[in-house]
Amino acid sequence: MHRELLAQAREGSHRFLRLIDEAVSGQGWEVSYHRDSAEERLKSAKRNGKALFHMDDPYHDNALTYRLVYYMPFWQIEKSAKRWEWDVAQAQFDPSEIDKAEARQFHRFWSQRLFGGAVADVTKEGFVYVPLQGRLLDHRSFQAMSPAEMVLATVEQEPDLPIVLTLHPKETYSADEMTALEEICAACPRVVIGEQDWLTYLAECDYLVTQNSSAAMCMT
Repeated sequence: MHRELLAQAREGSHRFLRLIDEAVSGQGWEVSYHRDSAEERLKSAKRNGKALFHMDDPYHDNALTYRLVYYMPFWQIEKSAKRWEWDVAQAQFDPSEIDKAEARQFHRFWSQRLFGGAVADVTKEGFVYVPLQGRLLDHRSFQAMSPAEMVLATVEQEPDLPIVLTLHPKETYSADEMTALEEICAACPRVVIGEQDWLTYLAECDYLVTQNSSAAMCMT
């Protein structure tokens, strides 16, 4: 695991890792923590035990991967580091199997817990919201197209409403990526790069367009 997570695990302050430690220790296993270096991952295959990799591919039979599922305290332990290969991603969604009252209660609770009710009172102010992530010019395997192409497809499919893009605050965009966005905005003045908080756009947009942004999870 990375340095910060490693420190939390060793001091017992990370709840998810502490629960795993308690569960396996209770069965007589010894737990050890290691940095997420290539050397340590290779060593894990030779150890007489099991391994959990944080977000990395579990490349041998005695390893699994774990990662945060967008928001605390939800974590997943899986056989693949690729989220689109998880069972839940491959499953068919059947609304009839969902308890609607329980689902609404779950949504209300976590909306308030995570966002302080910022998206509780949504309105439709007449625009489309497109929260962008990284690698704007790359078409990754789990996407239908690159994010830049997605913006162009949105322009084609939505002939009337303004389209507001936001950049991901934790991403660093290349000059080529920013040039591509500027060219799209210049060619279609309805497309603008927004500067307000993303929750504001989320609460006021008519609808949201994304391929893999967690912002979609907040929609009511």
